[in-house]
Amino acid sequence: SLLRMLSCLAILGALLLPPNATAATFCVNSVAQLRTALETAEDNAQDDAIRVVIGTYALTQALSFFSSEHHDLTLEGGFVPGSNCQVGAVAPGLTVFDGGGTTPLANFQMAAGFGELKVRNFTWRNGRAAASSSPVGFALNDGGGSRLLHVEWNHFIDRSEERRVGK
Repeated sequence: SLLRMLSCLAILGALLLPPNATAATFCVNSVAQLRTALETAEDNAQDDAIRVVIGTYALTQALSFFSSEHHDLTLEGGFVPGSNCQVGAVAPGLTVFDGGGTTPLANFQMAAGFGELKVRNFTWRNGRAAASSSPVGFALNDGGGSRLLHVEWNHFIDRSEERRVGK
């Protein structure tokens, strides 16, 4: 019958199509949740979006991300509490990572072949520089490749100076 033939064609078509690339989205409101999301994103074979709820987050160790996957990571702040990260504001001063003057803030490293890294809408303050790091303890390393690194709408502040990067 025609219906049976169409059903078989639909199943065959579905089997022949490449699998959909899925994206994992995380909504976090604590340093512990953020660390877990970053760790999961390192090797989950998906593009990842980590959305951080508005607040000030005291860091006792640098946020880290080390991946050799060929997938994108977007880390973005400014999401309204209680909105399940569906409502956000472009205001870097609303989502703050604070190293207290003793802790490096972030170390993100990608091996050759990694997708894009986007870091948006944060204030990074009072970070202590690790050896050969930036003055505020924030490091991005693209593994020597030509990956796209986007640092947009971010403020970098230490005890004596402020640096703005991005749009």
